[in-house]
Amino acid sequence: MGTISALGAVNHVVIGAYEVEKQQYISREFDGTMEMTSLTGNITEMNGEPYLHVHATFGDLNGTVIGGHLNEAVVSATCELFIRRLDGRIGRKLDPETGLNVLDI
Repeated sequence: MGTISALGAVNHVVIGAYEVEKQQYISREFDGTMEMTSLTGNITEMNGEPYLHVHATFGDLNGTVIGGHLNEAVVSATCELFIRRLDGRIGRKLDPETGLNVLDI
């Protein structure tokens, strides 16, 4: 279990937002020169496997900022990623009401 934070430079990202009513993520792809202005997330466990939940924001050359649930990112120059390990275990379970894998605490 742990937390993740990062910043850096990317040239391709896929980010999404969750539509609770439809119980699905809507993802969009973005390409071009972008700064990863913030990345934050956690590492938990589901079904005995590591489970990452990460959100990020990105800014382009025009100062436009996009962000959301991070599905994919291609680093173009650098990525300074920090992982902080935490003691203990936190799992996840499916919440049938929202369709999300929520923390099981």
